[in-house]
This record gives sequence, C-alpha cells and structure tokens, in this order.
Amino acid sequence: PYRESEYPRCCNNLSIAAGGTLNRSSFTTQIVNAPVAGALLPNISVPDGFALVVRANVLNTGQVYIATSVANATNAAVPGNRNILNAGDTIRLFITNANLVAVSGSAASQNVDILVEQ
Repeated sequence: PYRESEYPRCCNNLSIAAGGTLNRSSFTTQIVNAPVAGALLPNISVPDGFALVVRANVLNTGQVYIATSVANATNAAVPGNRNILNAGDTIRLFITNANLVAVSGSAASQNVDILVEQ
C-alpha cells in the first residue's frame, strides 16, 4: 500500500498533492542543440505541478551548462551561476516554460534531451 511517509511529496512529482495531481494524456520530447554561444530552450509550456526534464544527451563528448540566462550559461568566470551536466546527467526543473532555461555546450555538437508532460 501507498504510504506517504515513504514517498514524500517534495521528492516525487507523481505523488498525490492537495486535491490530487491528474495524470497527463501526452508528453513532448525534443532534442535541442546546446551551442557554445548559448541559447534558450524552445517555448514549451510546463503544466502546474509538473517538471521540465533536461538530460545531457548520452552521445555528448563534452559538458552542457544549464542556467537562467545565456550570459550565465556561457560565463565560466562565475561557475556558481550555472549547473554542469555530463553525458546522461538529468535535472528536473519545476518551472512554467522551457524557454526560461538557457543551455550552452563546452564544445560544438552538444545536445540536451527535454521532456515535458502535457
């Protein structure tokens, strides 16, 4: 049986929230290039209570930097302003739109895979 104490709400976006979290009927996936010069992710709405999942593509040979702006994603002088993902690393972001996230690759041809439940 389900015991909330074993699966706290804070750590699982599929757990039951006040009023219940409904299952989604579909999801969107996309492979997005993370250019060295940086770029924002595409305009994809994220429903309330759900997360944007960003994964550094498993075929990447370098790192991908994730930040709140292109300037932060590309600024190696202030490493605390960005998160570093190696190939296969994943981060979940509870935000309203994918375009709030900037990505930059440490080398050419780095990609991120994104997934959003719709």
